[in-house]
Amino acid sequence: IDADHSYEGVRLDFELYARMGKMVVLHDIVNQGVEVPRYWNEIKGRYKHVEIAIDGANMGIGVIFRD
Repeated sequence: IDADHSYEGVRLDFELYARMGKMVVLHDIVNQGVEVPRYWNEIKGRYKHVEIAIDGANMGIGVIFRD
């Protein structure tokens, strides 16, 4: 999920598409120039998840595993 990088865009995409699979991948989970990290931090505690980020890099991937 990349959406338009707005909080509402990411939230809507997650709500629409997360139920279609067992795994959901979000892009830019640590990018401080967008609102994706805000949504990621709200939902990651509800699911098994993995964060892939490089120290100092302004990007990152978050993977949610759904049951």
